[in-house]
Amino acid sequence: MSSSTYRCIATNAREKSPELSLNSKELKHLRRI
Repeated sequence: MSSSTYRCIATNAREKSPELSLNSKELKHLRRI
């Protein structure tokens, strides 16, 4: 579940904007969990 959600968000963020500060922060937070 965690892996799937993280992967989905990572893909969405990358497709939307690979250079987004907010996305980077959110992804880091998810990776910490």
